[in-house]
Amino acid sequence: MCLTSFLLDMMLGQREQLEKIFSTIADNLFSRDGLLWLWEMPSETLYLSSAKQELKTFSGKKRSWRSLIHPLDRRDFLVRFDNMFLSREKGDHFDFFHRIKTDSSGYQWVLTQFYVIDRDEADRAIRVIALSLDLASLNRQKEMYDNASRMQHALDAARAGLWDWNAETNEVYYSPRYASMMGYDPAHFPNELNSWVSRVHRDDLEKTMQLQYGYINSPELGDVFESIYRFRAADGTYNWIMSRAKVVDRNKAGRARRIIGLHTIVNELHESQEALANIANTDQLTRLASRLAFDTELAALTEADYPVSLIYIDMDGLKRINDNLGHEAGDGMLVAAADLVRRVFRSRDTIARVGGDEFVALLPRCSVNVALRLMRNIRSACRKHNASPDNLPVFLSMGMASTEQGVDLFQLQTAADQNMIRQKRKSASGNYRVIDRWIGEHADRRIQDADKGG
Repeated sequence: MCLTSFLLDMMLGQREQLEKIFSTIADNLFSRDGLLWLWEMPSETLYLSSAKQELKTFSGKKRSWRSLIHPLDRRDFLVRFDNMFLSREKGDHFDFFHRIKTDSSGYQWVLTQFYVIDRDEADRAIRVIALSLDLASLNRQKEMYDNASRMQHALDAARAGLWDWNAETNEVYYSPRYASMMGYDPAHFPNELNSWVSRVHRDDLEKTMQLQYGYINSPELGDVFESIYRFRAADGTYNWIMSRAKVVDRNKAGRARRIIGLHTIVNELHESQEALANIANTDQLTRLASRLAFDTELAALTEADYPVSLIYIDMDGLKRINDNLGHEAGDGMLVAAADLVRRVFRSRDTIARVGGDEFVALLPRCSVNVALRLMRNIRSACRKHNASPDNLPVFLSMGMASTEQGVDLFQLQTAADQNMIRQKRKSASGNYRVIDRWIGEHADRRIQDADKGG
C-alpha cells in the first residue's frame, strides 16, 4: 500500500486533517524522485516511500536511521530535529537542505520539509512526516521549474518564493510566486540579479550582499545561509523577508556557481526591527548569539579588527545528561555553561551557540596571549561552579586559533575545532567519570547509555 493510505488507516481520528495535508503533499509537491518519510517515535520506526510507490519500513534506533543523512549535514539536522521534537515552542515545521543516501551508496541533494502531526502529553513529537524533493534534478535542468507545477503549488501554499541564482552570469530564476507575493506581475519581473538588488532596502543592501558574497567566495563558511532584510513591494511598501539558501555547486577554486533558495515574508512574526533582529540573531535557549549572528560578524571583520582570535568550545557530557536525567536537565546544563562563558569575555566579542552543545567565541583585536588568558578564566569559572555539589558539573573542551599565528580568517574555526578535539581527547574521559558519579547521586536509575561518548 502507499504511505498515504497507511497513514490514513492508522490514524482514523485525524483523517480529515491528514487528508488535507496529503492533498498538498502527495498530489502537489513531489516529482518522480520525491520521497515521503514517517517517523513513529514510540516504536523508533521510520517508514519511507517514493511517491506513488510501495511503503518500505526502516526500523531501528535513532543512530541507525540518522545514517541516511550525510555526515557533514547530520549534526545541524539533529539539532534542528531535536528542537522541533522536544517542544511545540520550537515550531511544528522546518525546512532543511541536505544530502541523503541513495540506494547506490552515494548521496544526492534534497530539500526536506518536516512536519509534526502528533504530540504526546509532554508536548514531545510522537509522529513526524517529512517531504524530500530531489534538488539534483532541479539543478540539472532549469526548464524543469516551468513544468514543476506540483512543487509550485506547494510553495504557493507555504507563501514562499523560489529563486535560483547563477553567480557566474548573475542570471536569476524567480518563480512566479516570488514575484506575485510582492505584488509584481511575473511577466515583468526580469530574470536578472538587479530585479532583487534594486528592491532591497538601501539600509539593508550592503550587509546582505556582504553576507551572501562571503558564502559565495568562501567555502570555509559552509553552504547554507540565511539573511533577513526589507524588500520593496509593488505598492511601494517594504516587507521583511527571510531568505534561506543553499550553495549547490562550486567551481574548482571553491567559488559558488549556483545557489538555490526560498524567499518568505515574515512580517507577521515581527512587530519591529528590534524584535526581528533579536529572533534572528539570538539563540532562544542560552540567549547567546545565533549561528547567523556569528556568520554575519565574521563576514563583517576588516583589517582594523586584526589580530582576530577564535575559541571553539564543546561541552562534555550533554548526551549523558539528556539520556539519564532528561532534556530539561540538559537544557539547564547548556544555560549554565552559557552563563559561565558569557561572564569571561569582553563586550566587543561575539559568543555564539553554533550547535547542540557547541559554542564559539569570535574575538576581534585579540592577541594569542589574551585569548589564552580568557580560556584560563573559563576553566577557573567552571571549577568554581563545579565546587558546589548541588551544581550539575560543567566541563568544556576548548581550542583556540588566531590570525596572529598565521591562520587565515575563514579557516579559524576549523583550526580551533581541531585544537579543541585534541584537548577533548586528553580530558573527556575523566570529565565523564565525574558526570557519571553526579548522575548516580542525583538520579533514581543507573546510566542506561552504554556508549561513553559525550
